[in-house]
Amino acid sequence: MDDPLASAIQQSSTLTSSQQAKLEEALRKLIGEGCMQEALYDALVRETKI
Repeated sequence: MDDPLASAIQQSSTLTSSQQAKLEEALRKLIGEGCMQEALYDALVRETKI
């Protein structure tokens, strides 16, 4: 998954590949729960680009 938020988190942490996969799965689930969750995700992604 080329997830900008997961990538930003990975760059500033020491996650193992297993932990990274779990993070990406959690983000996919968050986005899939509805428009409010997707809006939250989008806001978090925008914050990582500042």
